[in-house]
Amino acid sequence: MRDTGKKNLLMGGLTTDVCLVPPVISAITEGFNVIALLDISAACTKQAGENSRKLLEKAGAEIMTVTPTITNLLGDYTKPAAAGFFEAMGAEGVYEAFGRGNLR
Repeated sequence: MRDTGKKNLLMGGLTTDVCLVPPVISAITEGFNVIALLDISAACTKQAGENSRKLLEKAGAEIMTVTPTITNLLGDYTKPAAAGFFEAMGAEGVYEAFGRGNLR
């Protein structure tokens, strides 16, 4: 839409309740399909996070997290971009964090 003709958006924000919900709702109202990446946004409180998720779902946003979104976009894991992504995740300690059960 707008000038690009594209209609799909991946969106995240510094805070879920302030920086993510309003722009997502606006984008959906304008006709965009939105995937809201919740794990890269932090709500001010647990209740705000729960409320934000409900608002996003009610507005029609698809709720996802970053890693499965990126791996889905990579598609074929034999491509050089996929190898670079997985190497970067290892270098940044993401796999160790997964093993601990928490990335934050």
